[in-house]
Amino acid sequence: MRHHMRLSAVFCTIIAAILITVTQAPGATHIATITGFTGEAVIQSDDKIVPIAQLDQPLYSGDLVQTQDGTVEITFSDGAVMKVSPYTNGMIQEREEESGFWIFKTKDAVRRLTVFVGKLWFKSGASVRNNYLQTPSAVCGIRGSSAAFGYNNLDSLLNVFEGETTLAGTFIQGFFDDPGVSAAAKSAVYKKLEEAHSAKEQAETGTEVDKAQAVVKALEVVKQAATELTQNADETVRGDAELAGAAADAGIAAAEATVDVEESKAAKEAAKQAKEKAEAEKQKAEEEAAQAEDAAAREKAEQAALAAEEAAKKAEEAEKKAEEEAKKAEEAAKKAQEEARKAKEAAEQRKLEDAKKAAEDAQKAAKDAEDAKNNAKKAVENVVTTSVETTTTAETTTTAETTAETTEETTVETTAETTEETTAETTAETTVETTAETTTAETTTAATTSSVWTSTTSSSTTTSTTTTTTAEQTTSSNESTTTTDCQNPAVR
Repeated sequence: MRHHMRLSAVFCTIIAAILITVTQAPGATHIATITGFTGEAVIQSDDKIVPIAQLDQPLYSGDLVQTQDGTVEITFSDGAVMKVSPYTNGMIQEREEESGFWIFKTKDAVRRLTVFVGKLWFKSGASVRNNYLQTPSAVCGIRGSSAAFGYNNLDSLLNVFEGETTLAGTFIQGFFDDPGVSAAAKSAVYKKLEEAHSAKEQAETGTEVDKAQAVVKALEVVKQAATELTQNADETVRGDAELAGAAADAGIAAAEATVDVEESKAAKEAAKQAKEKAEAEKQKAEEEAAQAEDAAAREKAEQAALAAEEAAKKAEEAEKKAEEEAKKAEEAAKKAQEEARKAKEAAEQRKLEDAKKAAEDAQKAAKDAEDAKNNAKKAVENVVTTSVETTTTAETTTTAETTAETTEETTVETTAETTEETTAETTAETTVETTAETTTAETTTAATTSSVWTSTTSSSTTTSTTTTTTAEQTTSSNESTTTTDCQNPAVR
């Protein structure tokens, strides 16, 4: 008897220590772990999305599990098991729920498993939890049993292997095949989680804006899941969905406000860079003015320096404006985040009106952040537009001047070349005509008298030689005339 009492005391001490440890443990406690997987699959926990890469990965209440061409096995703390088929999206939840009314209310330990598309298989564990197998349109309460359940975007499917069930809504019962990839491609929840996962991967090497936008994408998955459950046949599920939807709205608003903050900061940075660029252009123009060799070039460089100085002043003003708007966006984002926290707490406490009010306040704060972002971007856009117009005008002026100079030079060169060619051609033609006339006269004189012919021959020979030299520099026809004179028998 004493031995039995000592064992009981030790057992109570151990239980008390465990309870203290659990109470003092920081953060949420996981409700299940991954005990098997094949192929590709991911877990979404709130706004975090991670791939399933190893056994014993923890899962928490509210987590979504999505497979592609693989499968996942999940084991809960009480030994219950859930298997996820390929191309399936499912959610796990564990909590205490009140039942009854007035002074007869009680709290029950509840596990809710929801399939948004695809097929899940479940076998209950050793605990006394009430297990509910859910689709967007129907609920099956199951105790001490195992079953497969699924959803193909239209029908709720159920195949009970053993145990007792209680149904709310319509199920098509009996064996059913996996809805498969075609059903997944039509599921809004499945597609949104795919998009969110892709955005998260891209954001890992992206900007702060990319990271903030990836959070928005993840929370949109939660919102879509809640929206689909608002059509459920079970009143409790519909109420949970409204609470989750309000919390999701507040979370999305806070995340969007964070995006606006990052974009405002980016606008401020753009204005800063525009100012630095204008200052550099001013310095360059001043140096060119100092080194200019003539008054026109100096005046042109000085005008460019003045334009750059004006651009730098405008960019500095835009930078200050963007900085002011970025601070406004940050303040609004903090407000939105605080309201999102309130909405989440209200949802956990099942206070729907409080959750909705917090969500509305978060959305108003997000709108303020968006307005501040737009003002910051507008200020910077004006600076960028002015800079572009100034640069374009300068380039156009330079081009016009260059074109004029080129045209003038080309005209002078062309005129000179044309004049030279015309003069050469005229000289050649005159020479040819003169040579021809001289040759004819020589031939006539030779036919009249020998003494004169002799004298003319001497003169003709000289003339013929000159004509040949000239003809070689001008035309081939002249060469033919000179050759004929040289072959005259009288000369021989």
